[in-house]
Amino acid sequence: MASNIASLANHSQNCTKDQDVLIVMVPFPAQGHLNQLLHLSRLVSSYHLPVHYVSFSTSIRQAKFRVHGWDPITNTTPNIHFKEFPIPSTHVQSPNCSNMSKFIASTLDLSLTLREPISAFLNELSSTTRRMVIIYDSLMAWVVQDVVSIPNVEAYCFRAVSAFTTSSILWEGEGEEVNIPNGYEERIEGRGIVIKDWAPQFEILAHSSTGGFLSHCGWNSCMESITMGVPIATWPMSFDQPRNAVLVTNVLKIGIVVKDWEHCEDLVTSTKIENAVRKLMASQGGDEMRKRAMEFGKKVRESMMDGGVSRMEMDSFISYVTRH
Repeated sequence: MASNIASLANHSQNCTKDQDVLIVMVPFPAQGHLNQLLHLSRLVSSYHLPVHYVSFSTSIRQAKFRVHGWDPITNTTPNIHFKEFPIPSTHVQSPNCSNMSKFIASTLDLSLTLREPISAFLNELSSTTRRMVIIYDSLMAWVVQDVVSIPNVEAYCFRAVSAFTTSSILWEGEGEEVNIPNGYEERIEGRGIVIKDWAPQFEILAHSSTGGFLSHCGWNSCMESITMGVPIATWPMSFDQPRNAVLVTNVLKIGIVVKDWEHCEDLVTSTKIENAVRKLMASQGGDEMRKRAMEFGKKVRESMMDGGVSRMEMDSFISYVTRH
């Protein structure tokens, strides 16, 4: 990757011709989906394969800015190329994500406008390589349906959801929409932090002083917390999150319920939140959850090392798509 966003955006036009095999990532333009395929792009590019990450200009800028663990803006990863498409002037998408159902419906509608430009880009790109491998988000199947007409293409669907002491406080939110109670920042001074912009969640979870995570249980958040060995206080909001919460609390037993989905319409009282946090952070049961979470985290990290099961699965996939 180049030293600024503009050069990153146009880097795909300068790729080497006649590549043997190249990879194209087609993420769904929502943060939890953009993030996963961007990390996958970095992993695949480590096998010395060119990767083209395609989406709207605004989505790519968002993905670069919010990615955790590496900096695609200032660091150099020459095998990753970004292809940006403008959002159609006829489409207006509200930046307010408070109503997630409406936001996702609007994003799905917007993503459909990518079908023609992505199809044209793939047809152009296919002439430069022996084999082109498309890895698309499961929500983008309609957008990439035209790849069946390109003879040297293989397509693979990526599912961005799951198959199934003293406590410091971090209050995370974005911009002016965060409604912080009067006097709250003063009350937590010296033991808590308020972040009013996008928080570096992965780095926070990786910090040795982080002993618990109150989460909506999106799959990215669950995976990051599990990887870092941090137990979760679950507060699911919608979509796959209730199932993820059950996985964390009932199956893996590395979390505690703050809000049960069966009572999703009920108000969660401050007392219930306090009791859940105290149990997670200052009880024998919480210590046991933390120990199990750390054990799971160790296994997850080891799985990506040489000889680990996830690394071997990735090696096998790369070996297959680069076969002769």
